Amino acid sequence: MVWRILCGFLCLPLLVVIAFILQDARAHRYGVVAQTAYQAGRYQVAALSVEQALQLGASNAELWLERAEIERSRWLLHRQNGSEERMKTSFERAAALSPFWAQPLDSRSQVEAAVQDYPAALRSNEAAIARAPSSGTYRVLQGQYLELSGDTAGAVQAYQKALSLYDSPEATAALARLGVKP
Repeated sequence: MVWRILCGFLCLPLLVVIAFILQDARAHRYGVVAQTAYQAGRYQVAALSVEQALQLGASNAELWLERAEIERSRWLLHRQNGSEERMKTSFERAAALSPFWAQPLDSRSQVEAAVQDYPAALRSNEAAIARAPSSGTYRVLQGQYLELSGDTAGAVQAYQKALSLYDSPEATAALARLGVKP
């Protein structure tokens, strides 16, 4: 009798771990379906699949970023109802779940720049830079956003900072276009 009780207590954690692994595997499978559908331009299928994956793995920042990317396409290409709000919420959730990961903030900044909201793009870009200060790519984007918003002096500084981090052809070309020697 004691042996059965002891086995029950020892087996329960193992069953919980197995259930978690199976749930994670199912979430991953839905995520793969979502990625495949997204790449094929089947945004409705991608959206449904990523929602199913999130029901199984709501604390997965990569799934939230994937949802944001899907909703971005649905919003920009089709102006799908609710997609803009779902996209924004998903970017925020991905960034919150993984506080050292800059990619959700960078992706959000590019969406904001695409709709010419340069102040918002700069805020998102600066948050990405704070998470990845050695990224020259984020500095190049910062320069582009500053240039598009009319701040040439700030753009020059950003391009120069990018060049101090890595040999960036984009930054070199931008500085040449602005008449500044790199």
